[in-house]
Amino acid sequence: MSEILADKSVLIVVKKLDELGVLRTLFSSLGSQDISVASSANMALNMLRMRTYDFCVLESELGDYDKNGFQVIEEAAREGLKPASSAFLLITAESPRSLPKDSIEFAADTFIAKPIDTAKLKLRMEKLVKLKRAVFPVESPVDSGEFEKALQLIPRLIAKYASLEVYL
Repeated sequence: MSEILADKSVLIVVKKLDELGVLRTLFSSLGSQDISVASSANMALNMLRMRTYDFCVLESELGDYDKNGFQVIEEAAREGLKPASSAFLLITAESPRSLPKDSIEFAADTFIAKPIDTAKLKLRMEKLVKLKRAVFPVESPVDSGEFEKALQLIPRLIAKYASLEVYL
């Protein structure tokens, strides 16, 4: 059993109960004991207003009469509910290549296509956790408004992890 999410909080936003069960089981198996769920966009936004989550996993389509996952991410970013140190993962029925490319602050950190392959999602989460750990020294000052400090740290981080240059 992997413990990569042992100290991490997760918000899962999906409409279907069977998918919710699969995702809750997966994130539990990755070590998270702090899992919250929302079945609508408005419920998710209200939960994000109450607290910060390390990971927010959203389904792109939340119903015909509800906002979609992209809109939740955009609204969260506009309201300051999407800190740099959090990660947003969007579950979509489409290929990630066909998804719209919005500005970075309104985009998901990663995508996964349906049907959900738990092995692929687990691997994606492991990579995302490693990425977030690596860039934490830069994202933490960004979240606290210390942009100059973050900018000064970027060259050192790139020297240590050259492949992060594209991300930073």
